[in-house]
Amino acid sequence: MWDSVFKIYFILILSLGLTDIICGKKGKKVVPAKDEVKGWDKVAKVALPNIVQSGLKRTDEIIKLEGYEAYSYIVKVSAGREPIKLENSTIDSFYIEIFRLRHPAKKEMKNMPVVLLMHACTGSSSDFVFGGKEESLGFHLADAGYDVWLGNFRGNIYGGLNQYRNDTEFWDFSFDEHGLFDLPAQIDYILKKTKQPKLYYIGFSMGATAAYALLSSKTEYNEKIERMVLLSPVVYLNISDITFPPEVTKFFHSLSNKVAHETEVHDFFYWKGPLMGFDNPKCSTEEFKSFCALGMKSLSSDHKSLLNSELRNKFYSVAPIGSSYKTLSHYSNIAKWAKFKPFEYDCNKNQRVYGTANVKEYSLEKVNVPTLLLVGQNDKMFSNRENPDSIVSDP
Repeated sequence: MWDSVFKIYFILILSLGLTDIICGKKGKKVVPAKDEVKGWDKVAKVALPNIVQSGLKRTDEIIKLEGYEAYSYIVKVSAGREPIKLENSTIDSFYIEIFRLRHPAKKEMKNMPVVLLMHACTGSSSDFVFGGKEESLGFHLADAGYDVWLGNFRGNIYGGLNQYRNDTEFWDFSFDEHGLFDLPAQIDYILKKTKQPKLYYIGFSMGATAAYALLSSKTEYNEKIERMVLLSPVVYLNISDITFPPEVTKFFHSLSNKVAHETEVHDFFYWKGPLMGFDNPKCSTEEFKSFCALGMKSLSSDHKSLLNSELRNKFYSVAPIGSSYKTLSHYSNIAKWAKFKPFEYDCNKNQRVYGTANVKEYSLEKVNVPTLLLVGQNDKMFSNRENPDSIVSDP
């Protein structure tokens, strides 16, 4: 029963503020109250705010505690298809902090194979090192002789959460911006820094989503990735075990449409702001432990391997750490329509943002990087009913 309760709660979050996209339908413009827009970053600067949350260790701190070399870099990232309008300024770029991990005995080695690891929704670069050198992929790769880079997407503490927390327009992003802007900026930076022509890529969950968005849209990046390994890849969610059947999902969307109609808020596709409750690790606290355990069981697996309380508590110390409502709304649209494509607005805004009223699906047939998909037998995100061929191009 509680699994169903959690799923209902999760879908209500996904459908919050969503309206059906009907070309030609006009809605009432929503203008946020003045006190809802409290942008305090007046200009785009390289300097990042102090991101130390209560009891939170930074990625480089976790790495150094294990005796490995850790480096921090600031990467300039495009705002997106349109500039971001802050309260008193407009920015066309901002900055994301990424990290580099190297084995202390191998730090002087040159021409090491380069690998970039990208996290899941509400995660961060710490997701690949939180378990320590014995149980973290980042350390194992460094031990194997890789030059390990740990990236971040916009929306977490290394990608604008604290700096732009109260700037509503900053939060107008989803995995489309992650894939088309955040990811290529980091790939280019890393290749330039390491003087390598290609890198290996490992994406977990949304890290896979972003990679497919990038490689199907900016096809030149297929030549910059030697090989991909995608862990629990998320592309189509319409038959995922974490969602209800399409009919039920559509019911919740219809319900949100009625609410929007009654309140005369027709253009309110999603709430612009950081995902409430997912902007700071809370699962290690007593009041949230039970809820987080239920969420882990419902959204991933209830397999006995998750009963490793020590490792689970380490994970809870670094996640969740930030994302946007629009990202979840975008995934919800995929679950609803079974189409993998950029976020769809009304026709007028589609025309302005994409240059076409009807948004086309990502061209997955253009992805030609050799790819290994790794899925757990009890993974509820990637259903056993999923056909892997739907996200893999012909050799």
